[in-house]
Amino acid sequence: MDIKEKIKENDDFSFYDEIILGDEIIIENKIIHPVYIASIIFYNEYVPSATIDPLAFLFKEKLKKKNDTEYEYYLIFFDDDYEKYTKEIIKKYNEKLEY
Repeated sequence: MDIKEKIKENDDFSFYDEIILGDEIIIENKIIHPVYIASIIFYNEYVPSATIDPLAFLFKEKLKKKNDTEYEYYLIFFDDDYEKYTKEIIKKYNEKLEY
């Protein structure tokens, strides 16, 4: 049993994680979004701990073709363990930036 499960069993702690996209950075034909995860621990209404950790860079790069509306998308993770967040990052990007 990990520490999160022990805390949940013994107290009124709750956990909240959220994927956050940072402001875009534009370099030549690339648009880069830093990707973070915000983790918050609640005890009743009190917040004893909150962290923001960097996960990846999300790249949106214009393809050099006749049509300027075609892009290539890719993620570069800071740690291989963060690849488990790929689907959540793509979902968040589509929700927030690609209406």
